[in-house]
Amino acid sequence: MAEVAKLIEDGFGPQIRACERLYEYAKGVTKAWPGRPVEDTPDGLIVSLFTRSLDTFMAAVRLSSLGYGAQAAMLNRSLFEDMIDVHWVATDPDAAKQRYEDHHQHGRMLLADAVAKHPGHYEQIELPEFDVDERKKLNRLYGSGARSRGPGLACTSASAWSSTTGRTRPVGAP
Repeated sequence: MAEVAKLIEDGFGPQIRACERLYEYAKGVTKAWPGRPVEDTPDGLIVSLFTRSLDTFMAAVRLSSLGYGAQAAMLNRSLFEDMIDVHWVATDPDAAKQRYEDHHQHGRMLLADAVAKHPGHYEQIELPEFDVDERKKLNRLYGSGARSRGPGLACTSASAWSSTTGRTRPVGAP
């Protein structure tokens, strides 16, 4: 392992340190946010996606620095999808906000379903009631089980990508 660490340091040490400095800079920007308040705005979605991507970026750097370059490369798709999502939120903020609100409501529905299966464990919790038609709509969007899909921005944002680039899919997208 020490031999691999030395090979990585000799071959990529300056690049790894540059990535670490970039990460620290970006992290500092998010902590000392100079812009307008971001709660409950499209900017808030963008900041959330950015910070998630920032963590994913650093995870890839750490994996690479430990010799797990192939595993780090697997994170590229997540970073690419976040980039598309940020673009989509910026170009269609109202739809993005609605999708996140719907996804949150769907998560509440799934949580209530899970709690209802164990009434003896959660006697003090009063479960909310949900509209049947809304549940059907959200289940169609996100799935009906514990393995439900996320807000689906990357899938939905393909139309935003198409409208701004004229291509149906980003180059290299699956």
